[in-house]
Amino acid sequence: FPEVFFQADGTPKPDGGFTIIIGNPPWEIMKPDVREFYAQYDPKIEKIYDRAKVDAIITKLNKEHPEYLVDYNANATNIEQTASYIHKSPYFSRQGKGDPATHKMFMERAWSLLQKDGLLGYVVPSGIYNDLGTKELRQMLLDEGRIIVMAGLSNVRGAFPSVDSRYKFTLLAVQ
Repeated sequence: FPEVFFQADGTPKPDGGFTIIIGNPPWEIMKPDVREFYAQYDPKIEKIYDRAKVDAIITKLNKEHPEYLVDYNANATNIEQTASYIHKSPYFSRQGKGDPATHKMFMERAWSLLQKDGLLGYVVPSGIYNDLGTKELRQMLLDEGRIIVMAGLSNVRGAFPSVDSRYKFTLLAVQ
């Protein structure tokens, strides 16, 4: 598969790549999240309980089920090692500082898989147009491409029931 798009030295083939890539990549921040992990045992942990209550419940869960803490630590180690790989990887050189985010990795990889004058259409968090952590990606799009649409939207009228109305997202089309 990679040899279709890339030469032996890792540079893109001049005539390789996709004409168009569209998608809605995952929007996960790659950082261990104790609330998210323990919410599988008590769903109220993630959004309902305050910090003190969460700490008390996690302490109780770990006491009753020591394997939960072992699993959490293994999960956290895996996430940290993956984040370290991403920061060092030549495939993800425009991720910026801070915690890696899956939507940024998908965007950079998709961009590298496009042929010359190919089109990328993605739904991404609104931070693409103003977050410091996406500066390198914005610069990539501005320097190497032509932004056709970068429209910021929110779900204030509830058109998308599973999307929090406070969360802003962007429809992005780049050539």
